[in-house]
Amino acid sequence: MGNNELQETWDKLNSTLKQQQRINDKIIKDIIKIKFSNKLKSIIKYEWIGTVFLIVTAIILIKNITVLDTLPLQITAALSLLIMLLLPVLSLTSIYRMKNMNMSSRNCKENVIEYSKRQSRFLIVQKWSVLISPIFMLTIVPPFLKISKGKD
Repeated sequence: MGNNELQETWDKLNSTLKQQQRINDKIIKDIIKIKFSNKLKSIIKYEWIGTVFLIVTAIILIKNITVLDTLPLQITAALSLLIMLLLPVLSLTSIYRMKNMNMSSRNCKENVIEYSKRQSRFLIVQKWSVLISPIFMLTIVPPFLKISKGKD
């Protein structure tokens, strides 16, 4: 076997290896995308359930805003409405940013880094939601007591 034949065989093997590497990278990206998508679907489902509940609650509060005749009740209702409308928007926005991440334009390492950044933003929103939830529970009770029982 001459030097030229060895070089040709080496080049063929090298191009085959590069092609195989591209195929493996594509398969890995597809697997990551599928796992990523399935994980987000379950998160999105629960976030939408919470969002619908908060929107229904906000509509009830807005429809009965005239019943809230004192300034403290109006302030707590306004604060409750702000929380009910702001938290779902922030949460769903951060989820959709994770979901709509363009994985095909980056390599695996860059995708993992970008996903980690977006996931940490989502977790920050979730932590704030947990911290704000007790405040929300305290602010929603007085207006709904007034609406349901007519008591301050």
